[in-house]
Amino acid sequence: MPSWGIHLMTANDIIKQIDVKNTNEFLIGNFLPDILNGHAIKNPSQVIPYNESHYFLPAEERFLNLPKIPNPNTFLEIYEDKLPKPIVLGYYIHLLTDVFWNTTVINKYLQMGVDYPFQKLKQLDFINFGNYLINRSPIISPFYEETLVSKANLIMPLTASDLKQTIDFINEDRSDRTKGLEDEYRLFPKPELLEIHNDCVKYIIKHLDELKVGGKL
Repeated sequence: MPSWGIHLMTANDIIKQIDVKNTNEFLIGNFLPDILNGHAIKNPSQVIPYNESHYFLPAEERFLNLPKIPNPNTFLEIYEDKLPKPIVLGYYIHLLTDVFWNTTVINKYLQMGVDYPFQKLKQLDFINFGNYLINRSPIISPFYEETLVSKANLIMPLTASDLKQTIDFINEDRSDRTKGLEDEYRLFPKPELLEIHNDCVKYIIKHLDELKVGGKL
């Protein structure tokens, strides 16, 4: 799945193309599906399985360690009337981002063969690429507001502590973790990742246009 850096930059690129009334709520929405998965945030108030947070259907289980594909349509069926809310729209865009990147990854994986240690290496590439995107140009980052807790709870049962940890993690300076590795990609060359990123933004905008989303949110 895309790194949080990729999600942050995707959200920033979407903000440039649609009129979002509250960018902070929108940005947080782009991270909601991953906050309670027990990985990035080490001490969440509770752990919610990926299948639930990403609306993944068990019947769609794939073999080996292939990335899972979320089901944005299920989310949309439940929350379509709330989609104009920036935090809900952000959640939906997170799912679309995962769909695009994970589908691309699966196609690449199948081309390379299932015995390749793909999952670990591709995630290292994604983290490195996410940091590259963040460091190459000014971005908008989320900040904590008390009102975010109740707004997030429209979809995800978060506590104030969950959100504060999330924002601290997003805004943490992680440049030292990839220092000297800016051009060291194991599976995906940087130009290929840039193409995937740009195509993903276009994919999302196309979906929003079809839903007639993009006016004042």
